[in-house]
Amino acid sequence: MDGEACVTVGGPQQQALLAVLLLHANRVVSSDRLIDHLWADQAPSAARELLQGCVARLRRALPADSGRQPVLRRAPGYMLETRAGELDRDRFEELTAAAHALADDASASIGALEERSALLTQALALWRGPVLDGISLDVCQVEAVHLEERRLAALEERVEVDLRLGRHTDIVGELRCYVRIHPLRERFWALLMTALARAGRQGDALAAFRQLRENLVEQVGVEPSASLQQLHRQILSGAEASTVASAFAAQIPRQITRTPVVDGAVESPAHPACPSRRTVGHGGGPCPSGSRIRAGRRRARRREPVPPAEQLVRFTAVNGRRVAWSAVGSGPVLVTGGWFCSHLELDWRNPAFRKFVTAIAEHFTIVRYDSPGRGLSDRDALPSADPDDEIAVLAAVVDEVAGTNDQVALLGGSSGGCVAAAYAAMCPDRVERLVLYGSYAHGAQIAERHARESILSIVGAHPGVGSRLLADIFVPDGSTKERDEFAAFLRAAATPAITESSLSMVYSLDVRDRLGAVRAPTLVLHRRKDRAIPFALGQDLARQIPGALLIALEGKDHLPWRGDMTTLLQAALGFLSNNPRVG
Repeated sequence: MDGEACVTVGGPQQQALLAVLLLHANRVVSSDRLIDHLWADQAPSAARELLQGCVARLRRALPADSGRQPVLRRAPGYMLETRAGELDRDRFEELTAAAHALADDASASIGALEERSALLTQALALWRGPVLDGISLDVCQVEAVHLEERRLAALEERVEVDLRLGRHTDIVGELRCYVRIHPLRERFWALLMTALARAGRQGDALAAFRQLRENLVEQVGVEPSASLQQLHRQILSGAEASTVASAFAAQIPRQITRTPVVDGAVESPAHPACPSRRTVGHGGGPCPSGSRIRAGRRRARRREPVPPAEQLVRFTAVNGRRVAWSAVGSGPVLVTGGWFCSHLELDWRNPAFRKFVTAIAEHFTIVRYDSPGRGLSDRDALPSADPDDEIAVLAAVVDEVAGTNDQVALLGGSSGGCVAAAYAAMCPDRVERLVLYGSYAHGAQIAERHARESILSIVGAHPGVGSRLLADIFVPDGSTKERDEFAAFLRAAATPAITESSLSMVYSLDVRDRLGAVRAPTLVLHRRKDRAIPFALGQDLARQIPGALLIALEGKDHLPWRGDMTTLLQAALGFLSNNPRVG
């Protein structure tokens, strides 16, 4: 848009080019990265000349302001220069930040609440339709998901403020529309239940809870969160309309980009042995019997395997950042995560990965998560080389899904194995069994220093070449198509800077001094010819964990869902179930 006039940018390539430059506004995007985004692995030999032509056409399409051309040539590529307030995205962030600044005082005046509502309404008015609609580039799709999540969080916050202003009758119709569009988004349902109860419509509020529960159970096989169940009990008990949802509202975070959107969590005092302890929904103590996931092997045994459902992605907060997690299946809880590169949604679309997860979900509730900086979690900070930061993420996810008392099983792969082992050592009361696959104790031993530095420099400076290099390492037995697909996944799951930083974290992790404190029964699985993590490191890992069992697997693929997946699953599931025939 140029004021109120529409500007025709051009064909699909000019639109894609503009989208990438806008996503990196005021930052130089190298020509190699632009070529990689526009043509992926099918770049023609004349790609640089074609890119120059796209830039020239884009410059002609964009009107110059007072002789200022926004698309600039800056070595080693191009930059789109914008001024303060020119991008709706930036204006949206400014307005929501201003609204957040008014949210610090829990006893905010009516005037402050009115101002917050007005600011959030202005921010939401900037949205004119789907983000980057019609642009199919992987980088745009991932960013579109994040921006849409911010919009929904701002919308939820504005409705919550309006509830505090006593506008419950006015927003019931609006909320009914939202729950139809987002039938699994618990916060919209909680706000609808609250509005109905405060309007004297307790029966409708209870019916809304039943509808939400039906949606969750039928579509994804989980119960409503503990906070929703607490709200339901409040309404069922006939609590005063003015107090309904007060406990729930206290847990609804006010920060949009750095806190949970679907599920609230309340900080609890730190456990003496375990970081980032949290309680879910009820303000302290173990999860109530109606909690979202029934953890603990003795309480959660099933008589027959239950077919897994579709995954439901939820969020929790860790040190001020949102962490995305999902649960599939039923039965004892098995938590896995911490890989250097992951994306809950993109992983789930991979048939081989999905087959691997659903095989586990026939016996366990498998919980996966994206660490901060990766996948669907917040991406505003580079991964840390400090194991304690990654351990805090795992601890928060465990507490979110299993309460503060129940034990879980852990499946740690690659660098996630370092994190899982360290957590098991720090929190022995939380881990019932531990399976480590393709992992290690000291990242500096993965390769010689010059080799590590070379890989990091390529991954950071040349995303296309770097992703293909990592695909050759992680998927050595894959076809050209399979390696290309994995390379595309790496580019879509995280930015080049995040990927480089995550890989640097892999090389920096050192948990040798913690392994001796692991008390959980431990199984170490490692493929003999693993090209990413040498088999000798798996042997060394098993030696350092008291009583650990080591099973050597054949093959060279590092990803557990590739190669001989059946043997790997039989060993892991048999150990986790204490039954070698399982799997």
